[in-house]
Amino acid sequence: MTNKRIKILYITSLGHSGSTLLDVLLGQHSQLQSLGELAFFDTWIAEKNLCSCGTALPQCPFWINATAGHFTPVGELNSAGFLDNSYKLFQGIQAAVGAKIIVDSSKSIHRLTVLLKDPRFEVKVVHLIRNGLAVVNSLTKSHRRPGSSLAEMTPPTPLLQAILRWTRRNKAIDKLMDSLPNEAYTRVRYEDLCTSTEDELSHILDLFNLNFEPDMLQPSLANNHNISGSRWRFQQTEVRIELSRKWQTEMGSFQRWLFSLLGSGLNRQYGYSDETT
Repeated sequence: MTNKRIKILYITSLGHSGSTLLDVLLGQHSQLQSLGELAFFDTWIAEKNLCSCGTALPQCPFWINATAGHFTPVGELNSAGFLDNSYKLFQGIQAAVGAKIIVDSSKSIHRLTVLLKDPRFEVKVVHLIRNGLAVVNSLTKSHRRPGSSLAEMTPPTPLLQAILRWTRRNKAIDKLMDSLPNEAYTRVRYEDLCTSTEDELSHILDLFNLNFEPDMLQPSLANNHNISGSRWRFQQTEVRIELSRKWQTEMGSFQRWLFSLLGSGLNRQYGYSDETT
């Protein structure tokens, strides 16, 4: 008997590029179920970290239903049972919520590569890009990390390391995207997502021949059950779609100069200049 293919919309990027916002927006669609960074499923179970609903994952009714209460770890990416366990997890989620497509915003290229090789998964990919200056500015700061058993604050990334992480990750994603058929992936800029939201979401939905739904412009966290992601996923207030320009006032001349040496070429390829959003 042939296994039914599981449809996955996978968001890949470097952290601090807006993947949580994109995940939540996509999750408002009636045919999509956003779940956050499923790469951390095992960690969230073992450490009883919080689902974005505010409940420890093993006690969350959504996840209890999706896993039939078993919470079987999927295992390491290179382990023998990883793909089988992942398939069973995705099957359970689909059966529990009735959504046709699962949104996985794990970002990891390695995880994406493994999923792409298994014919049981129909994976379409969104490469989410953000101005490198904005990403580097965010990476070099410490941020609150609610809902996790890890340290309360994330450690700041040194400037040089942050720039190299941004360039290397995006170049690696570009290389992987170029190996895929055109109909299997799309590139979206965070800035365009914030300013032309309907157009960008419609472009993404085309990957699965879905139509845009107006509710996607009024994102709600009321029924959100994501794993990991940006700290604002726990907020009780309305989710606002707005472009952050903090980097323009926060970055110093030395930071901009070093980025211009190492990252401005790739930034320009993505349509950015050193002085614009």
